[in-house]
Amino acid sequence: MSLDVFLTRYVDGVETVLDPVAVRTVLEPHVVERDAEHEFVRIGTEDDSLEVFGYGDDMDSLMLEIDGDDVRRIVLDLARTVGGVLGVTDGPVAVTDETLLAQLPTELRGGAVVVTSVEQFSEFLAAQP
Repeated sequence: MSLDVFLTRYVDGVETVLDPVAVRTVLEPHVVERDAEHEFVRIGTEDDSLEVFGYGDDMDSLMLEIDGDDVRRIVLDLARTVGGVLGVTDGPVAVTDETLLAQLPTELRGGAVVVTSVEQFSEFLAAQP
């Protein structure tokens, strides 16, 4: 089952761009397929894959299609590296560090959770509608 997760970044409650160098540092070693025209890369492990949309020159946010458990560590590492926020459509968000909660817009803070391990991230995803 694949899950769509969005990676964004907030500073003082305002959405801001992701650091493309940081994003590439985490993802490039794992890229197995690329379509620059459509700003897409696919990350592959032996059994699982992660499709990344919005992977271009300017990375305002990324849509991540997660298919399997093995790639969740990569997603968590990516969020941690860029100071990003992970969320699903119309659901709560997750951050990898408690200090990032203060950067969220007020409307996202209420249901926000801190996930510091793959297990916690998996629990967050499993709780989504």
